[in-house]
Amino acid sequence: MLGLMKRIWRAWKKVGLGLIAFQNGVFLGIVFLFGIGPVALFAKLARKKLLDRAPPPPEGWPTDGTWWVPLPSRKVDTLSAQRPF
Repeated sequence: MLGLMKRIWRAWKKVGLGLIAFQNGVFLGIVFLFGIGPVALFAKLARKKLLDRAPPPPEGWPTDGTWWVPLPSRKVDTLSAQRPF
């Protein structure tokens, strides 16, 4: 009886994974066709660069294009190497 139940469970898992794979394909296709596709088409027709649309930085923030903040250097020894964070 246990062997039969295991086979039924494995078969059900295969069916479930197949259904999920199909559902994900349909869902992502709909998202692309009705969400990403029209936005990309509008951006192409309007000649807009959507990645370069960030607002200017607030007053006092770096304007040289980097957000790097230099950190003070720490001593390097075996104890600090064991716990880097």
